Amino acid sequence: MEASIFRAYSIRGIFGQTLTAKDMYLIGMAVGTLLGEEGITTTVLGRDHRLSSPTLAAALREGLLGSGMDVIDIGACYTPLLNFATDLYCAGAGMMVTASHNPPDHNGLKIRTDHTLRGEELERIYHTALAGNFRRGRGRLIRSDPVERHLAAICNRVRVERPLRLVVDAGNGAGGPAVWRMLRRLGCEVIPLYCEPDGRFPNRSPDPTVPGALADLSALVVKESADAGLAYDGDADRLVMVDETGEVVLADRLLALLAEEVLSLHPGGKVVYEVSCTQALPDVVRSLGGEAIPCPVGYAFVHESMCRHGALLGGETAGHIFFADPEFKFDDALLATARLVALLARSEQSLSSLLARLPRYHSSPDRRFPCPEEHKARVVGQVRDEFVARGYEVDLVDGVRVLFGDGWALFRPSNTQPAVTLRCEATSPERLAAIEQEMLTAVHRFLAAVT
Repeated sequence: MEASIFRAYSIRGIFGQTLTAKDMYLIGMAVGTLLGEEGITTTVLGRDHRLSSPTLAAALREGLLGSGMDVIDIGACYTPLLNFATDLYCAGAGMMVTASHNPPDHNGLKIRTDHTLRGEELERIYHTALAGNFRRGRGRLIRSDPVERHLAAICNRVRVERPLRLVVDAGNGAGGPAVWRMLRRLGCEVIPLYCEPDGRFPNRSPDPTVPGALADLSALVVKESADAGLAYDGDADRLVMVDETGEVVLADRLLALLAEEVLSLHPGGKVVYEVSCTQALPDVVRSLGGEAIPCPVGYAFVHESMCRHGALLGGETAGHIFFADPEFKFDDALLATARLVALLARSEQSLSSLLARLPRYHSSPDRRFPCPEEHKARVVGQVRDEFVARGYEVDLVDGVRVLFGDGWALFRPSNTQPAVTLRCEATSPERLAAIEQEMLTAVHRFLAAVT
């Protein structure tokens, strides 16, 4: 079994190469053994629509059952449904076979108990699987379909005051049918785009934040004179929007709109954001008397920080959005969709006008550079040392965030792939270009030595 598939907060590999059905069976036995030691007897199991997911989910299920774990199998689903069902059925754990936004030949596993398993917890699963000292038994298999309960819980929380015309781009991921049903129930007119689940992802990347991925959505929003477009990743736990002009709106700016709403109802509340978010988000939170709390990049870190600080809202640039709601203890892109649609419907302004009120910064897209796993920390450290030596202030919450006064640059190792990433922001397009070029010069120099 490849140690490299155990990442920061999930298991990710290439099906048939670094991740096989045998691996997933052993992982199931190991997870069932370790959860059993903690007194957890039941887990919910779901899978996305990747072509390899039925095989891997079946192997995982057999491993869990063979360790004596009871399994509630909800079949093909989207990750927010898996999280909702875990709490709905009072299960001690939930497991989602998915590679989220990774390419079609990838797959993996997300595991949650009262938190997302990560780091040392995932390493313990790896070592238990290798040792093979498993608990033995035969758990019960239960099949269930909680979709209707999930959609009802969301729709009961929001009221859309006027019908909106919306384009939904599911990217052939798992969430298309459910998002369509939810928005229709809320009274919206829905124009579907790539809403049929297809594990080959034939029309665009399963990652909606990739530059150019939402070109078809932007064009259709403008063509149909829609109020907005909504886009999701492969397992539908990440949300990106497109305004009525066709401009892509990442989740950090959407969080700023939600923060305005939340803090108007709860003055002085806390909002958690990861360090790649636009500076506009903490600016808005602080201007409204709230407390903005930064954390490392990754939805698991956002959730952990929200719980630790008692925050009302949290999220990240890539699209995971959390609310302090006792029935939705994890991020839920469908709930975020409903809340944002309701917010837009209450306003007499367009989405672009609402966003225009926010402090304006100019951001680059995430740039991703291949880098061997064993060299990621070294390259990030070299970039950090260079800018420290040159007298720049740096923030080390996650990777290195270089502060330029009128902008910043975040260079960090990817949590999910053998890669490093760079994102920059500045107060003007000219300064953004200059900061990005300064960072790229250093990044390329150090990467060239290890790739």
